[in-house]
Amino acid sequence: MSLRRKFAVAILLLSLIIAISSVVLSGKYLEIRSARRFQESLIASYRSIEQVSMSLNEYLIMGNARAESQLQALIHARGCDTVFPSLGKWDDEYPVMRQVLRKHDDFHRTLELLHTLIEENKRDTLVFRETAALSQLLTHELKMYILGVLSEMGSRLQTETHRLFTVIFVGLFIVFLSLVFFLYWFNQTVLSRLLPLDALAANMAFGDYSRDVPVSGNDEITTLARSFNTMRSAVQASLQEISAEKDKIDIILSSIGDAVVAFDLAGHPILLNGAAERLCALTHEEALQCDQRTLFTLRSLAGDVLHPVDMVLRTGEPIDSKDAMELVRSDGSALMIAHSASPLRTDTKEIAGVVLVLRDVSEEFRLREMMIQNEKMLSVGGLAAGMAHEINNPLAGIMQTAEVLETRLLGTVSGNRQAAERCGITLDALRLYIEDRKIDEMLRIIHDSGKRVSQIVDNMLGFARKSDARSSTHQVTDLIDQALELARTDYDLKKQYDFKSIKIEKDYEADLPPVFCDAGKLQQVFLNIFSNGAHAMQNAEIKKPPCFSIRVWFDPEKSDICLEIADNGPGMSESVRKRVFEPFFTTKPVGVGTGLGLSVSYFIITRDHRGSMDVRSAPGEGATFIITLPVQR
Repeated sequence: MSLRRKFAVAILLLSLIIAISSVVLSGKYLEIRSARRFQESLIASYRSIEQVSMSLNEYLIMGNARAESQLQALIHARGCDTVFPSLGKWDDEYPVMRQVLRKHDDFHRTLELLHTLIEENKRDTLVFRETAALSQLLTHELKMYILGVLSEMGSRLQTETHRLFTVIFVGLFIVFLSLVFFLYWFNQTVLSRLLPLDALAANMAFGDYSRDVPVSGNDEITTLARSFNTMRSAVQASLQEISAEKDKIDIILSSIGDAVVAFDLAGHPILLNGAAERLCALTHEEALQCDQRTLFTLRSLAGDVLHPVDMVLRTGEPIDSKDAMELVRSDGSALMIAHSASPLRTDTKEIAGVVLVLRDVSEEFRLREMMIQNEKMLSVGGLAAGMAHEINNPLAGIMQTAEVLETRLLGTVSGNRQAAERCGITLDALRLYIEDRKIDEMLRIIHDSGKRVSQIVDNMLGFARKSDARSSTHQVTDLIDQALELARTDYDLKKQYDFKSIKIEKDYEADLPPVFCDAGKLQQVFLNIFSNGAHAMQNAEIKKPPCFSIRVWFDPEKSDICLEIADNGPGMSESVRKRVFEPFFTTKPVGVGTGLGLSVSYFIITRDHRGSMDVRSAPGEGATFIITLPVQR
């Protein structure tokens, strides 16, 4: 039998039991209610008869008009009473009611006779007195009969009430037992078989698809259990396929070197690969809590802020940017990237989101800038060499003339003495004048400056004609320390400010390998960087103490020594940073800088030592020079 039929039979039996119990209880209740009404009618009749008896006694004693009027009204009311005669239907239940009714008829006729005698004013006759006495006797007998009926009825009502409560209790007990049996049957037949289905649904909600529901019987729940098992198997197979596809997608995404981020229509990321996490400098969970504006910011080189996701959602067209742009991460750091964005569409061609692909081109951008810088340097290399040849001739004359001046002014040769005597002065007086006017120091400055210019010229010649004749292995950290000592004692630096007031912070990696290099040229590079940084910090008048931070470490992958020399000066704008290594480019006033120091340094590092030199700077953030030198050449 199917569960539906079983359930219908059970409901029918339970309804039949409840209906029978209700009919029995209703019948008993109606019997008791009718008996109660009969009892109330008898009591009302008893009270009415009692009132007539009392009024008759008062009339016989008092005999006044008020008593007479009251007695006549009660006699008339008894004559109009239709309730008492209707109680004759209870004579089968209570046989004494027959006597009560006969006595009531005699009592009624006696009252009518009294009423007639009173109206005929025969109150003093013997007939009236005998009729009144008969009425009193009938009243007493009638009340006694009614009290007997009421007594018997009270006993019966009490018995019937007990029976009613017994029937109610038995009925309720039967209904209770029926409900308990029905609930037990419902639990065994329905609930105990539905609970495994509920447990299976809960397991599926938590991702457990390994168990089936036991199948037994041949009813609707059995069919439902089979459907659940079929559904579980289908869902498990679908999830396995989805998981396999997701694994493939994850493998593909993780294998892509470019950053891939998928956004929904609200601009929130819903999927990103490991490259995107690294590019944004965020964990997967942190990235999913962001939107496109807090995840990163894209700026063109002109400074315009771009939101490619918004552009694609607005236009519905893909974007493929071929120009490098600046990506500012949530921590404030920036990268150069190339990007493309395409809309995600559903089967109905509606836009469901955007896929953004980002590629870090910072290194490519830096290399392109370096290549441009190298091309610039190579293009001026020949010019620099030619200019160096042209400078050498007047420079040689200047240095030679300075040496001749020193010899003729300070030398002790006989020609100097004879010339002094002809002029009427002594050499000692001339020397005192020269020392007092510091002409000797000026001559020494001319001589030293000529040497430095000569060295710069030699380096410029080396751009076109490089030689490693003076190269050997040196510790870069020793060369940096020696350059710092030279900077502390350099006259030109001392003349403007005290280099010793600048704080030096060193971070040298231990056990650095030596570098095959030209020590003098590297010292010149370091000295140029220190000189330019000191000049920038001094002119900017920064509030915090001026400081150089020097870090040196070894890169085992490239076998390079890496250096970073950073100052806390005013920094450079992007336009200045791009031209800082160009020959003759300077930001110093006319007559103060030549614009050759950093360009010469650049050629020393890149051409003479086959390394790299770059600068990282922004206004208000100081400048950092990055140098790499190969350990072996």
